[in-house]
Amino acid sequence: MISFLNGTLSAVTVGSIIINVNGIGFEVFAPARTIDSMPPVGSEVTVYTFLSVKEDDLSLYGFTDRDELDIFKLLITVNGVGPKAAMSIISSIPADTLRFAILSDDAKTLSKAPGIGIKTAKKITLELKDKMSITKDAGPVGGSSQGLPLSGDSDELNEAKTDAVEALEALGYPLAESLKAVAQSAAPGMESEDILKEALKHL
Repeated sequence: MISFLNGTLSAVTVGSIIINVNGIGFEVFAPARTIDSMPPVGSEVTVYTFLSVKEDDLSLYGFTDRDELDIFKLLITVNGVGPKAAMSIISSIPADTLRFAILSDDAKTLSKAPGIGIKTAKKITLELKDKMSITKDAGPVGGSSQGLPLSGDSDELNEAKTDAVEALEALGYPLAESLKAVAQSAAPGMESEDILKEALKHL
């Protein structure tokens, strides 16, 4: 297993980068955010990698963020989701939004990724929601919702959402149901009390 590569960035192509490691050029397939974050050609780079081994193919997939690598590894455990489909999802959906979508059974968000139909999206949420961590630093689902990053909203709205989720959990609602209800209820400018009131209507 090749856990990471550290070397000189030799080229950036559509969908991949080439890294020179001691005179050997490794082509690494990467999501859009990783490619966009690359420094100028000739710079030193480090990417965390996963080696996909098939009967007729060896391919490296790389990420500058370990969190995205961990999510990639989870996605490819789902039957019917290969490395290319997982890369499509990660390229289209930020890691925090993706994690939240899986936890809240939001197949619609997952199906926005190119090549991912609603049937596959539902399979992903079904198989991964019990395996997905709340945050990249948190424990498994079922623990506290403290520090929950909810999509790409402002810090104020994320804090209000987190407070609302915690309040629903305190009332005895399961985390997944609380997440889904908050996602359906929250809007920019809302306070946690307002979100909580709307979320309770969905529950």
